[in-house]
Amino acid sequence: MKRNQAERGDTLVEVTVAMAVLGLMLAASLAVINRGLMGVSNAVERTSVRASLSSQAELLRYVFDDPVANQETYGKILDLFKYAKPSKDLGQNGCKIGGGGFYLSVSNVVGAPPVEMHKLNQADTNNLANNVYGQPEAAGDNKGNSLGIWIEGDKHDGQQNGMPGYIDFYVRACWTPHAAQQPGSGRMESNVRVYYKK
Repeated sequence: MKRNQAERGDTLVEVTVAMAVLGLMLAASLAVINRGLMGVSNAVERTSVRASLSSQAELLRYVFDDPVANQETYGKILDLFKYAKPSKDLGQNGCKIGGGGFYLSVSNVVGAPPVEMHKLNQADTNNLANNVYGQPEAAGDNKGNSLGIWIEGDKHDGQQNGMPGYIDFYVRACWTPHAAQQPGSGRMESNVRVYYKK
């Protein structure tokens, strides 16, 4: 009788409790792993967007540092801001593209300027945010809407004492991250000031 009691197995209640504890531990582990993977994905997205913003900023600097080689693009950018007045809310527009929105691209066409400017039409915040998931890029669709990265500027004319004019450019990105709950919650901006001659 004593020998039979020592050899008896676990009861159904004990097995059920053990399985429940194991299930809770696995669920908690998966939640932690999932959160970590989303954090990594978000960091990769933001790093990629930062690189794209830097690329647009460098193209802007190149156009204004060498206006002879980029004469056509240089002229188009200045014409875009010919009658522009400084905007008080330019830096507060979030995902909305202003009237002077454009992006730059490197040209591979023989005879074309090394850097080309592409003007964008105005797009509302929802359209921009809802159509760009993951990594945005500096490109437009066939309707003239941005795909998440664009440039706006705030022009200041030269002073009478011989100081050159300058344009404060805002290189902006707006997109909906993969792990986001709200459209357009991914936003980033870089600023570039360039001087120009009339």
